[in-house]
Amino acid sequence: MTIELFNRHPGIRVNRARLRKLIRAMLEAVEHPREAVHVTLVDDPGMTEVNAETFGKRRPTNVISFPLGDVPGLDERLLGDIIVSVDTAAREAEGAGLSLDHRLAQLIAHGLLHILGYDHVGVDESERRRMKRAEERVFNAVAPLAAELVHYKEQYVQHG
Repeated sequence: MTIELFNRHPGIRVNRARLRKLIRAMLEAVEHPREAVHVTLVDDPGMTEVNAETFGKRRPTNVISFPLGDVPGLDERLLGDIIVSVDTAAREAEGAGLSLDHRLAQLIAHGLLHILGYDHVGVDESERRRMKRAEERVFNAVAPLAAELVHYKEQYVQHG
């Protein structure tokens, strides 16, 4: 199982071993034959750039995923890329009374399900419910692992 982690956020430290363990458990929970995923953690400016390039929206969002399917020349085990804004996740976590780690795990599960073909935008209510149930199932399977994944560096002042 290959899990590539990229930290593109200047203000956080990532516990790579714990994050890999969490993502590995998610991949096992969805029982998908492909076993590789890339996860990139970014700040809000980085996510704004990705969101603008991809969707033409000049604002951050919490998670964007890119399913790779059967792209010629790529590792056939690779499901896709998941990009998460840690800053947006932190604001959402605070607003919902959750830990940042809990919210990050939710967003990674959400991105993984998008890669696997689930959707909640532009679909009927039954498809939205199907994705919500799958998110809950995946997150519940890994919830005990959603701790000590990332930490803001002391000197980093979060903007926003």
